[in-house]
Amino acid sequence: RRQQAVDELRPSLDLRERLALLDAEVHDNLDQKRLRDWARETPQPVAAAKRIAAVVIAAAALFTAAFWLLGYGRPTWLMAVLVVHVLFTFGFRRQIRHLARTAAEADFGLAILVQVLQQLERESFATPLLQQLHMRLQTEGLPPSRRIAQLHRLIQALNNSLQNQFYAPIAFFLCLPVHIIHGIEVWRARVGSHIPDWLDAVGQFEALSSLAGYAYERPGDPFPELVDGGPLFEAEQVGHPLLPDEHCVRNDVALNADVRLIIISGSNMSGKSTLLRSVGNNAVLALAGGPVRAAKRRM
Repeated sequence: RRQQAVDELRPSLDLRERLALLDAEVHDNLDQKRLRDWARETPQPVAAAKRIAAVVIAAAALFTAAFWLLGYGRPTWLMAVLVVHVLFTFGFRRQIRHLARTAAEADFGLAILVQVLQQLERESFATPLLQQLHMRLQTEGLPPSRRIAQLHRLIQALNNSLQNQFYAPIAFFLCLPVHIIHGIEVWRARVGSHIPDWLDAVGQFEALSSLAGYAYERPGDPFPELVDGGPLFEAEQVGHPLLPDEHCVRNDVALNADVRLIIISGSNMSGKSTLLRSVGNNAVLALAGGPVRAAKRRM
């Protein structure tokens, strides 16, 4: 299945170049484990009674402020409503603070992930493994990039309601942070469990794409024959995958039921380590689904 996927991706030069040019390449310090941890946290949506209370308090604050500005009310009424408002919002301070910090980290990780996802969503594939990976990116009929855009808007709204010096007072007055954190937690409850699957699917695709890049640059390297049975490594004219043809010394190597041990000896700089690496690297390439640097290969 991997060999078929690598073979299909082999001529996809434009796709590999687009992936190579993404901004994600420069964010080597990003730990996607934080994104997984955030997705696996238990969602804590705001109870309906508290959301209704937030609407009532915001409406009371809005009406008392309007009446006071129009000269029909007393400032003590507004102060009383604001005291209730502050006490109500104070109960959410820890959740808001925690979510503002962790959601910002998740948003940064998703912003990088979405660049790769957008490239994959527009592709169509013929081989079973690539089709399976493509299907794993669908979430309730919507592509991941759309789902991530929904969360991004919510996180931006939360940050603005807490940090924007012009918008934050209005957001506080209307109890908007309570409704925004509810929206984020509902998103995490509905979609968050898919994030690890997205990361795994993207990781597998990038690995297959890398093998396809090698396969494209080495059109003469065949795919190995994988057979059932006991331990087996048979290679004709095996060479190191990273050496150019003019410097690559090839050898026949066979390890099977009859020959289980090979002792390699020779002088310094004669190529002993290179032969060992040739066998090891080609074994990894073969089991990963890539082509091998050999004329013929069975494992």
